[in-house]
Amino acid sequence: MRIIGFGKMKKRLAALAAAALLCTGGIVFFARGGSALPAQAKSDRIPIYSVEPSDSQAKPIALTFNCAWDNGDVQTILDILKQNEITATFFLVGQWAEKYPDSVKAISQAGHEIGNHSYSHADFATLEEKQLVEEISKCSSAIEQITGRVPEFMRPPSGSYSDASIAVIERMGMTPIQWDADSLDWKSVSARQIVKNVTKKAQPGSIVLLHCGAKNTAAALPNLIAKLQKDGYTFTTVGKLIYRDNYSLDHAGRQHLQQDTASGKDSKGSASSRSSESSKDSRSQSQSEPALTPSSASSKSSKPEKESSSSGSTDEEDVVVSEEVIDGVVVAS
Repeated sequence: MRIIGFGKMKKRLAALAAAALLCTGGIVFFARGGSALPAQAKSDRIPIYSVEPSDSQAKPIALTFNCAWDNGDVQTILDILKQNEITATFFLVGQWAEKYPDSVKAISQAGHEIGNHSYSHADFATLEEKQLVEEISKCSSAIEQITGRVPEFMRPPSGSYSDASIAVIERMGMTPIQWDADSLDWKSVSARQIVKNVTKKAQPGSIVLLHCGAKNTAAALPNLIAKLQKDGYTFTTVGKLIYRDNYSLDHAGRQHLQQDTASGKDSKGSASSRSSESSKDSRSQSQSEPALTPSSASSKSSKPEKESSSSGSTDEEDVVVSEEVIDGVVVAS
């Protein structure tokens, strides 16, 4: 048996106590939202950001519109989509739906897909399970009362989520959806810049983030559609774009269809089960969409009813001032 002197014992006990204190401090730091990790970087589970088409020649893309502010441009957006025979996906905040039921009806009656964007645009990375359930269920209930349909897809507000929130969304029978092509229209950039922002990031299977109530989104939409069509893209909804079964998610949240081992054929079934290959590297994506109110945490973008840019340049031009040709397509600036 090895006998340790009292002096050495005291030193070892002191070292162990210091290590325990350091570990505890680190846990408290991250539990309190230490700045080393952005909000949604706490999640090992990730939503769907984009889709790898099973047909390598296909170029599907889904336009999505978040509705959380006003409804002044909703009808214009619906008219533009109708003129171009495009069906899109609209993610509605429950409070917005209750405030603008006629707009919700118009979106639904035009044949567009409607998703859940929470009831009050709360930060899903910070809510407890009971609060998450309430935010999701109240929003779905508001939408169902107006349209008669329960949303199938859920987009966490501000792109912020946690392991717990994704787990709750899935347990409630919904699919969490993000985006990989941010228009940055919420920064009030020009119509021309909106087109550039989307087209430089778009890829086959992309999900595009746009907003109703943003300054220049409606003005940019015709040119954005024309440019994407010129580049060979075809438009679809999130529900028709994503895989429902036999798929994996890579570190960027991109879906990949897995071959059906039984039949040897690709499968796009209706079940919600999935095999996730997501790694912790994917958790470093920074938040893109702003919060609904300026009362959010200071580390996150915040926005009152009309949003101003908190980073990068803000274009305060009127809707259409001039035109520019981008790859043969006339774009309003």
